Amino acid sequence: MGLLIVAVTVVDNAKPFPGWWALPPTLGAALVIWAGKDAWMNRVLLSNRAFVFVGFISYPLYLWHWPLLSFARIVESETPSRATRLAAVCTAFVLAWATYRFVEPPIRQPASGKKHVGRNALVLFILMCGIGLAGLWIERQDGFESRVAQFARI
Repeated sequence: MGLLIVAVTVVDNAKPFPGWWALPPTLGAALVIWAGKDAWMNRVLLSNRAFVFVGFISYPLYLWHWPLLSFARIVESETPSRATRLAAVCTAFVLAWATYRFVEPPIRQPASGKKHVGRNALVLFILMCGIGLAGLWIERQDGFESRVAQFARI
């Protein structure tokens, strides 16, 4: 855990990352896992309900936080204020919980007795292809003309 604390407190924008500075958090995480479920830190600290909740929503949180922070930066044309970043992260937590609660269960565990897994995968695949094709079309069109004209006036 000490390696993780060092990584969080010592690594800043002045240090080249990744590189050698990626080693302490990576090694620290590996040692925490290697310690096993009976280690005090894993049994008491990391088994806390709050940490477990964050663990459950961690992947959707990972997916939501970056677009929200990026959008905030685009809107403010610079690094967003601390309040804006906090609001974006709080929004990401809410959206991550909603994703974990309402989107993931039908994908992970379809209704019992029904074979929806293949259908769900096919629907998701078709949607993903549609979004990809829309992005490709927009890129080939050099964006939306109205947006290009809007930025040309600025």
